[in-house]
Amino acid sequence: MSINFPQEGAKVLKRWKEIGAFERQVELSQGRPPYTFYDGPPFATGLPHYGHLLTSTIKDVIPRYWSMKGHYVERRFGWDTHGLPIEYEIDKKLGMSGKDAVDKLGIAKYNEECRAIVMTYAANGGSPSTSSAGSHSRRHIPPPQRPPRPASWHGRPTPWTLPSNIGLAAHPDFDYVKIADEASGKNYILLEALLKTIYKDPKKAKFKILERYKGKDMLGWEYEPLFPYFHDQFKGIGFKLLNGTYVTADSGTGIVHQSPAFGEEDYQVAFNAGVISAERLPPNPVDVSGCFTSEVPEFVGQHVKAADKAIIKFLKEKGRIVVDSQIMHSYPFCWRSDTPLIYKAVSTWFVKIGPIIPQMLENISNSQWVPAFVKDSRFASWIANARDWNISRNRYWGTPIPLWCSSDYSEIVCVGSIAELKELSGYEGDITDLHRDKVDHITIPSKKGNGPTSTHRRGV
Repeated sequence: MSINFPQEGAKVLKRWKEIGAFERQVELSQGRPPYTFYDGPPFATGLPHYGHLLTSTIKDVIPRYWSMKGHYVERRFGWDTHGLPIEYEIDKKLGMSGKDAVDKLGIAKYNEECRAIVMTYAANGGSPSTSSAGSHSRRHIPPPQRPPRPASWHGRPTPWTLPSNIGLAAHPDFDYVKIADEASGKNYILLEALLKTIYKDPKKAKFKILERYKGKDMLGWEYEPLFPYFHDQFKGIGFKLLNGTYVTADSGTGIVHQSPAFGEEDYQVAFNAGVISAERLPPNPVDVSGCFTSEVPEFVGQHVKAADKAIIKFLKEKGRIVVDSQIMHSYPFCWRSDTPLIYKAVSTWFVKIGPIIPQMLENISNSQWVPAFVKDSRFASWIANARDWNISRNRYWGTPIPLWCSSDYSEIVCVGSIAELKELSGYEGDITDLHRDKVDHITIPSKKGNGPTSTHRRGV
């Protein structure tokens, strides 16, 4: 006699559903020691997809195991109802960005719109669309022109970051040359292997090599900035050549312009060199809509990507471009709005991780891991190099971080409950909703006599 296991399995599942076996098991275990297992829910703007179902099926082994061990394991399905996915649906409905909508409607009305759409999805069980909240697509696009090659040696594939320049980076181990160009009568410094950047055929070009340097020999050299906007702020500190091992020798000049607010490598190089710090932040003349602020008067109000051509034209008129051309390069686009993304530093809240790394590593070593190689080869290695944890998001529809701060951040109060908030603030109204439009107006008096603390620059 043969057994068809898939068919028998289907019969068992059907029987379990008929008698409510799963629900009955949970009911019978009530009152026993509880075991809680948290899992990330799908977004409210989409149905669970394969990624949710696969991982949830595998993880289900854990609560089933503890159920068989005699624990009460409650199963409660839910949705991720906050953040970007919901705001994006509202932005589409209103035909404007979240910031513009909040400016026009007010945050209370905007959040009402978000709450209404969450309830719609909860009732309908989700919509057909689903994807990751933070993902983006990449495509190859031609920029308006080749990044400018200013006479002061450097290049950049994003012209809009040039007004914020406060440094240059050369690879410490690369070989650079100073040349005298016969046609222009000017001297240039660049990577010897990249002479083709300014000459179609370096062998036939008319120039003379005056000096040779290693990148480390140029460390600390000063230069005249392309734009004057941040000269006074960083005079004597910035506008110097730094060393960065991320600099490549495959294109450009081998000397890379540094705009720390708009590039991770730029930020790290400038921070390590002491050009920027927690007290001396990098120039960041771009607002939340991606437009230049008044700190850059020639381009104020222009969206940074639209300003690329204007910046190149401006530099040409000043005689600061040696060569310009077009290249095709990979660039990230938002998969929702199909618009280009920019890399920009924003003010945010972090959990300081460094001091607790030894304790986390000790806990890992005292735990049993299956499979064992994950313990040391992956997880412990990751924790040992963990950075501070960014816990805030620049959203309107979300649960606020419960921090109340004075305007100079000399006082920071972390509130642990609604009762504590009422006690500290003296607020006598009802607090049943913890969204920003319901709590941002509540202030906590200063204990130092500095006036009431506020939610100034609080992330959500």
